[in-house]
Amino acid sequence: MSALRACGGDLNRALAVLLSGIALGLAVAVAVTSYPVPKISQAAFGVVGWIFPTLLAALILLGMVSILRLWRCSASAFWRQTGLQAASCIATLALTCTLLGISLGIGALAETPLTPDTVTQVISALTDRFSMAFMTTVIGLPVSALIRSAVLILSARGHAQEGRS
Repeated sequence: MSALRACGGDLNRALAVLLSGIALGLAVAVAVTSYPVPKISQAAFGVVGWIFPTLLAALILLGMVSILRLWRCSASAFWRQTGLQAASCIATLALTCTLLGISLGIGALAETPLTPDTVTQVISALTDRFSMAFMTTVIGLPVSALIRSAVLILSARGHAQEGRS
């Protein structure tokens, strides 16, 4: 039961850090753009949709719980693997959404006949899809790298401590 409570505490901490990070990111975005939060969030979800941020948040949460568990017990092989898998899933999600955005852009290009009258519409649809595609990569790959690095560093700390014992 105490292990379950400890894991629940780590989930609460990870959720608090994730929500604080989102709030800080929104505060920076408001300061930089002078737009209100609803307009920023509408623009962000307009670019990447709802599925990517939702899955990304769940995977970040899992990675952060793994990091917190490794912080306490860095020799835990289970939490090391869990954190590494969360980081890998984030990278896979980012790249999958990138390929999806490119495919949707090319599909939009193939569906509309290219004439002088439709060039502007076709390019607009193409850039909207490509924007989603590349933004998911720009967000997902660095987040994946950060989680992977934290997990590996904390795991190495555990192995170094075991070697000294």
